[in-house]
Amino acid sequence: MFCGLKTTLNAWKTQYECPNKHGPFKETDKWAFQSQAWKDASLEHVHLNQIHRQHDTEFIKILQKCRRGEAFNSKEVKRLVDHECKVANATRILCTREEVNGFNRAEFEKLKTEVHQFTAVDGFRWRNERHPYLEKLANRDGTRTALREHRIDPWVDLRVGMVVVLQVNLNLSDGLCNGSQGLICGWEDVDPKNLPYAYRQGSNELGPMAITGDYTDLKEQQIRKFSQQTHVKQWPKVIFHNGLRRTIYPSCFVTTMGEGKAPEDFSVLHRTQIPLVAGWAMTVHKSQGMTLNRVIVDVSRAFEDGQVYVALSRATNLEGLRIDGDANALLLKVECNAEVMTFLREKFESLKLPKHY
Repeated sequence: MFCGLKTTLNAWKTQYECPNKHGPFKETDKWAFQSQAWKDASLEHVHLNQIHRQHDTEFIKILQKCRRGEAFNSKEVKRLVDHECKVANATRILCTREEVNGFNRAEFEKLKTEVHQFTAVDGFRWRNERHPYLEKLANRDGTRTALREHRIDPWVDLRVGMVVVLQVNLNLSDGLCNGSQGLICGWEDVDPKNLPYAYRQGSNELGPMAITGDYTDLKEQQIRKFSQQTHVKQWPKVIFHNGLRRTIYPSCFVTTMGEGKAPEDFSVLHRTQIPLVAGWAMTVHKSQGMTLNRVIVDVSRAFEDGQVYVALSRATNLEGLRIDGDANALLLKVECNAEVMTFLREKFESLKLPKHY
């Protein structure tokens, strides 16, 4: 509790960690709940058990078994593999970048339409008096290095007919969220009057293009800068799988750095880009947090704890899920991290977790 405000922290539970390792930390000490800060905070641990992505009871039971690191039986594997599915223009979830890059490149080159390349506009707003140790990020190379693993790509190549996945929550009431899938169907000429704008209470309307939350002025400024700097003077139009057509404008993604209390106290790393990614295939890592109505999963080359669970649980139901590759991987690679399982077992006895970890 901070000044009457409740804060929720996520220990990242049973999804898998970023493959990149972090300096002197031991491999077994990579989880948030292992830090001294976590212990000092005297947190109350709450198990969030309401599932929002899936509603099929049978599918949920299978996923929860996988989440707990319990091996599938042959009946469950058969159910996952052998069922009616509708996966036209589905996104493939693969385990390695090599697989994903090769598949996306091959599908992209099959199209003969004009290619539009968008280059991200990156920047760093440095509060040097508060965070002198962040000086290395203030130059172009430092900013680029800090954004190297950003989930939004520095270059985005788009063309009509391309399968894409949305990377922002555009309009939740219309079902357009992070992970929404669609096809690029055309282009809209750039018009500054149509760009997203910072919402200012009392001075403008809270319309569908309004930017809300923190750093609205910065985001509006960077979006306009992107619009001015881009060589492509058209924005992509996408028809999503739910039938809606939308023009996709640039978005500004902000990461706060350093210490502070109010938003203006922090140094800010930011990237502005068209929030679309090639949707023929993506890595398990990049799919985390996404909800995919149509997905084809191949976990034959799974190499991290939790990859099978993350891949399968992107699907909303069995009808929108197809499993390719070696189905035996489902029998062999359903594993969870031992440290995570120990933590969950200690904090939530009611979960009845397996004891082999």
